[in-house]
Amino acid sequence: MNSNWNHAISLISYNKAKDKDGFEVTNEIVSDPIFANFKSVTRAEEEHSKKLGYNADLIIEIMAVDYNNEETLKDIDTQKKYAIKRTFAISSEILQLTATDLRSGAALVTAGLIAEGTTIINDADYILRGYERIITKLSDVGAKIEITEI
Repeated sequence: MNSNWNHAISLISYNKAKDKDGFEVTNEIVSDPIFANFKSVTRAEEEHSKKLGYNADLIIEIMAVDYNNEETLKDIDTQKKYAIKRTFAISSEILQLTATDLRSGAALVTAGLIAEGTTIINDADYILRGYERIITKLSDVGAKIEITEI
């Protein structure tokens, strides 16, 4: 085993289904833990991610064979979830994932709910995947919130 593998993560994919009441639900499919190398975000990666409209919080290296286009990863130690925003093959064996903290999406929604006027959140797919039925749940408690395709 490579001595650089300093963390264990699970990769998470999602599928949509209907619950017993006919509501669409998103189910998580969590992989077995795999070894990963957590790295700091370089200045170049930080600038690149900002140009693409997100903040890169973490760079993770994994074995390429372990990755099957999952959308999210979870740090086994902290249970913190990250949205995978970009992948890059370092070699035929190593894949680099650029990830952003899922909780930042919830913070954007919360800020939008308390702000005056209209708030628009772009690229909200990772929020919808990370928080099951968030639109329905917030609407049920009086929030004026909707999804609009642009």
